[in-house]
Amino acid sequence: MEADERALREHAGVEERGEEETVQVRFGDERSTGGPQDGMPAGAVPPPSANGGRGTGPLLRSIAADLSTLVSKQIELAKQEIGEMVGTRAKAVGVFGAAAVLGLFVIGFLGMAGAEALDLVLPRWAAMLIVAGVFGVLAAVAIVAARGWLRSGASKPELTQESLKEDVRWAKQQLKR
Repeated sequence: MEADERALREHAGVEERGEEETVQVRFGDERSTGGPQDGMPAGAVPPPSANGGRGTGPLLRSIAADLSTLVSKQIELAKQEIGEMVGTRAKAVGVFGAAAVLGLFVIGFLGMAGAEALDLVLPRWAAMLIVAGVFGVLAAVAIVAARGWLRSGASKPELTQESLKEDVRWAKQQLKR
């Protein structure tokens, strides 16, 4: 009988939903081993615990709910940061594409003008070959510069990482209580 009463009391404590709720269990003839707390008279309210009157079960549920909220907020922050990074990169790629198309026209006309100018002093084939060599050098310089920009632009979601570190510290402090 005492084991049943103890099990029912423990189950009732698990059913507490929040700080403001308290589940009290009383049986027909409260004995000292079956009362709310050993050595207390029946109907007496036990003193609040060191954690603000909350039992271990509600405290663990509260911590689990807080951790769940933190994880979902971290995921939201990471999605937002990654979205911003992808959006910025997509805009940059679009502008690079437009500049490349316009640059092709400029390069084409400059190449034709340069070849025609060299044609006045050199044979036509030599003038075209020199202009093609200049374009090759310019293309190599552009490739090296673009690779440098792409490497320097690779960043990590720094806010999310810092926030996660803070959350881990907070969770460790909560578990030490």
